[in-house]
Amino acid sequence: MASLIALLVVRTGLSIWLSDVNGRIVKAIMKRDLGMFVRRIFVLFLFAFPSCLINSLMEYVTKLMGLSFRKRMTDYFHGRYLQQLYYYKICNLDTRIPNPDQRLTQDIEKWSGSLSSLILNFAKPLLDIVMFSRKLIELIGVQGPLATLGWYLISGIIIRFISPEFGKLTAQEQKHEGDYRNTHSEILNHSEEIAFLRGHEWEKRLLNKKYG
Repeated sequence: MASLIALLVVRTGLSIWLSDVNGRIVKAIMKRDLGMFVRRIFVLFLFAFPSCLINSLMEYVTKLMGLSFRKRMTDYFHGRYLQQLYYYKICNLDTRIPNPDQRLTQDIEKWSGSLSSLILNFAKPLLDIVMFSRKLIELIGVQGPLATLGWYLISGIIIRFISPEFGKLTAQEQKHEGDYRNTHSEILNHSEEIAFLRGHEWEKRLLNKKYG
């Protein structure tokens, strides 16, 4: 996390520097100064190298964190799942936890990846707000950042008011995906019985229904 925050600080600093370079390019265009314009474009071209490096490192560190979260959670749940016959009770006696195979594999993977991305998505806007506001205050005073923050606050309230409940929709989607995957697993586990009883047509209708 410390590495990710450090990379974010460097990236935000580069973004501020890029904004300054873009401003100078526009100024060179307005002045019709070809020499200055070419020099600024060359500086902009050089910006691509550290920018690509920082972005790739941020993605690498984020994926590394996701793997770390997944390993720890998987170790924990394997220890809990395979003790005191919990695996047997979940599959045969208690139906409150459907599709445990999906929850122990796909759901943990998605949750770990989302958690590692959440840290990046939460820290980056905060850093951008702090560092860009500081730069704006130096250039135009405190009024500019206050107006911008007020606009974002109003926009956030409006978006929050009109947005659907994405969390509930995602949970429903994962439930349907799990049911569909579980149906395929059941066919694999009972393929001999299905073949013996010629139940492939019934299973096909069930599969199509779950997919639908």
